[in-house]
Amino acid sequence: MNLEVHADAHSSAARAAAGFIASDARAVVSERHRYVMAISGGRTPWLMLRALANENVPWNPIHIFQVDERVAPAGQQDRNLTHLQENSAATCSSASSPDACNAC
Repeated sequence: MNLEVHADAHSSAARAAAGFIASDARAVVSERHRYVMAISGGRTPWLMLRALANENVPWNPIHIFQVDERVAPAGQQDRNLTHLQENSAATCSSASSPDACNAC
């Protein structure tokens, strides 16, 4: 386990997480030809998704599952899935199938 401490818990931690996920995704996709990840709710994952959208990631074989959803109407800013879809619109639209971004 590698523990990292960042001065700015939100933006620098989000960028570091995005870089880690991008690197891991590239390695796993090259070996297994698919990558599955679950993203929890809350504001820090939203920031990470924005940073991840700017990373070099092979999106086609990636499946994203959203967990820990808030009960709110579709499209509401309080809903975690809204931010997953907004912050990774290019991600989900270029993924292997329309169901690549899922809510659980």
